Amino acid sequence: RPLYTAFYVTAGVFAALMYVVRYPDLGVSLVGASGAIAGLMGAFLIRFWDTKINFIYWFLKFGTFQAPAWVMLPLWFFIQLASAQAGDTSAPGKGGGGVAFWAHVWGFIFGVIVASAMAYFRIEDRFIHRAIESKITLVENTAVEEAAELAESGDREGANEALVRELANHPA
Repeated sequence: RPLYTAFYVTAGVFAALMYVVRYPDLGVSLVGASGAIAGLMGAFLIRFWDTKINFIYWFLKFGTFQAPAWVMLPLWFFIQLASAQAGDTSAPGKGGGGVAFWAHVWGFIFGVIVASAMAYFRIEDRFIHRAIESKITLVENTAVEEAAELAESGDREGANEALVRELANHPA
């Protein structure tokens, strides 16, 4: 969607600009999309606070685990912030030693602020959902409605049979 693209690009530009403000005399090009991705992560934290995120790890063996966004994303943010500060302490003015940690920090902050503002001003409810709903066309299908009613009443098998019957009668 255009809003997603605009948010992504704006987060990346903002993160890059803040990095340039932090290191105005750095003679190295800033390349990458990590500031934009950090912006998405900040917005994800606000929008999907309780969502469990799947992780893969390898420590003597491969494995997976899940953890909620409200735990892992702030943890990631604080790691980026500590890394940025450590880079400035160990090599002042060098820009983080090849990793734009400050771009990550500012991208994430940008995402949190924009997503919070959108939630506070109900931007999606007032504008975006309405625009999407105006494009939705509903086709009346009594068989599907019957199946939905059966499923809601707890008769999942009957709902499934109604849908299979409808599909057999109208495969298109």
